[in-house]
Amino acid sequence: MYRIGNQRIAAPILAFVSLVVLASFLGCGPYRPDVQGPFNVYLTLPDDTSHGMVVNYHTLPPAANSEVRYDTVSRAGTADTYSSHTEGTPQAFTYVPDGRLVHCVRLQALAPATTYYFVVGDAKSGYSKEYKFRTLPEHSEGLTFVNGGDMGTSDAAKTLLKLAAAREPWFAIVGGDLSYASRAPSGAKEWDHWFRNWSECMVTPQGYSIPIVTTVGNHELKDQPASPAFDDRSPFYWRFFGHQGEHPYFSRKIGDAAFVFLDSGNLVPHEGAQTEWLAAELAKYKDAPVKFAVYHQPLYPSYRDFEGDSAAVGRKLWEPLFDQYRVAAAFEHHDHTFKRSKRIKNNEVNPEGTLYLGDGCFGQKPRKVDGKPRWYLEKSSSTAHFWLVNQTKDTLRFQAINTEGKVFDECTLPVAPDAPVSNAPAAAAAQPVQQPETAGAAK
Repeated sequence: MYRIGNQRIAAPILAFVSLVVLASFLGCGPYRPDVQGPFNVYLTLPDDTSHGMVVNYHTLPPAANSEVRYDTVSRAGTADTYSSHTEGTPQAFTYVPDGRLVHCVRLQALAPATTYYFVVGDAKSGYSKEYKFRTLPEHSEGLTFVNGGDMGTSDAAKTLLKLAAAREPWFAIVGGDLSYASRAPSGAKEWDHWFRNWSECMVTPQGYSIPIVTTVGNHELKDQPASPAFDDRSPFYWRFFGHQGEHPYFSRKIGDAAFVFLDSGNLVPHEGAQTEWLAAELAKYKDAPVKFAVYHQPLYPSYRDFEGDSAAVGRKLWEPLFDQYRVAAAFEHHDHTFKRSKRIKNNEVNPEGTLYLGDGCFGQKPRKVDGKPRWYLEKSSSTAHFWLVNQTKDTLRFQAINTEGKVFDECTLPVAPDAPVSNAPAAAAAQPVQQPETAGAAK
């Protein structure tokens, strides 16, 4: 025991206090990003994807306005020369020690399929460098996007991001488990790392920043939420991406295609309000020639138990709606593997069914799959990858691309939802086709 004044203090406590004092002298206190002005600039898609864009960014205190200045011609970052500007209200993110401000500015009344140059910031905190984006077209012919999930900040994740951007997608979908750093305020450092990777790597060869659409995964949650509020149970994800919808489930009409983004039991349950919403939303889009579903935990897993809770309840509640409204493809994640299913309807192989693609390996280390694919899988393997999707007038083309940039699996699906899937590579494929490696037994 030691004494400080009249107080007796145990040696371990004294050692801890000494470390805290030493850390303060060495600048090792709570994390604070070493930045000046706006940082973590990223784009998300609004309800009207052809005539708008949502521009997001962060700043450190003191508080300032949210502002985006933009134009259809480059102004080289000189803020007062842009022809248009839109303002918003910053939100203080008090969950993290740096008290950063999160800015979300919705640009509206834009022209479709048009290039816009922009800067973010304000006169008080300064403006960013110039970025550019393109609004989405009003029709899907020629529209290309990428999908993946379970990312993190590894070298593999950066490699796949760069390879995805090189394919010049109009937008990207990340189906949950983005940064793997949501369980404590200290996760801000890893989230900043994730945003830095995204902003630096997800830029097309022509310099376009690629908008992101997300769904929530299990690694977006805190260990022990104190309340049912979304921003308490998932403070980082909800503050950074909660503006995509009033709930963790939402939809987007992108060109001629309808997308439903779902929460597979992370912030809200499958049953009840979410399934009721899904039925109404798919009915609203019943005449869309193509419909996609995106969510985190798979209905048809390639690694986890087929009868697992999330998979079983998803097949019970969601699959009948996918069948009824002829959802062309469902993008699944969570298992850290590659898979392409057979077309499935009513929990059976059916040439008129939905194609289930996954399984979330956009940077995480691949897990081993069964040596022989399960009855519902066309292919599966332990391969890090993302999916590249291209829609033409008559065809949906799906390509799985690995960390070497090779197309190792592909198939085509006619836009007519009741036509059979083709396993043959498309004639116009420009990349070599490599069969995926299968190995091991699932744990």
